[in-house]
Amino acid sequence: MGLNLRGSVLSVFLALACRAKRPEPVVAFDRSQFFPYTDTLTRRFTGGSDTVVFQLHVTADSVLGTIDTFRHDSLSQHVVVTFDMHSLRPVRVSAFDKQEIVDLAYSADSVRGKRIVWNPAGTQDTSAVIFGIDSVTVDRRSLLIITPWLPLAPGRVFAISVFDSWTKSVVPVRIAVGHESRITVPSGTFRAYRLDVTAPRPTGRSAFGLFPTIVYVSVDSPRVLLRFDRPRQNAITELISRRSP
Repeated sequence: MGLNLRGSVLSVFLALACRAKRPEPVVAFDRSQFFPYTDTLTRRFTGGSDTVVFQLHVTADSVLGTIDTFRHDSLSQHVVVTFDMHSLRPVRVSAFDKQEIVDLAYSADSVRGKRIVWNPAGTQDTSAVIFGIDSVTVDRRSLLIITPWLPLAPGRVFAISVFDSWTKSVVPVRIAVGHESRITVPSGTFRAYRLDVTAPRPTGRSAFGLFPTIVYVSVDSPRVLLRFDRPRQNAITELISRRSP
């Protein structure tokens, strides 16, 4: 009987494993979902709050995304991402925050640029970034901008390769789309998908300590980033207002 029980348990396990959704690589974005906007969000966390402003500027030949974070009315993070007009993948990233300053150029097979960090003595260390990637790798800082551009539908699971300049490594990120629900944020109540964004647990100091991230994106088109939660930071960021040209 013991053997039969173990066999039954193994059969159930294998059946569940077979039914598990295998992530599909992100090979194309939903071009109908990107458009010019300025979104203002508020981030609440233990000990304070931030204001986060997402902007997307779209012209006939360029797509430019920016993320600015303000703490106590002072700019603490500034990110500029230039996207290829046809593939919508990042081709240039410049950013500064309290950890590092980067200027990176992405091509089909590499990311190149420079990175500046502050050492314990308080002076700056500059290093070159030269790292081989594939043509579908994106920058970590672009992830929240491009999430609403995915071809979202309940039950879909996406795999996307993300470059982290802090560790100079590419990490596989998994994005699982949940069922439709309703969510209320300061700007209103929306139909939304919940996206669970996860990455392998990092070793040592890494920006991937930001994961897991729970992202809520509006169902209705054009899609809106409504809220994202980072449980390891005890931080919740919600949409306050949206302005489109």
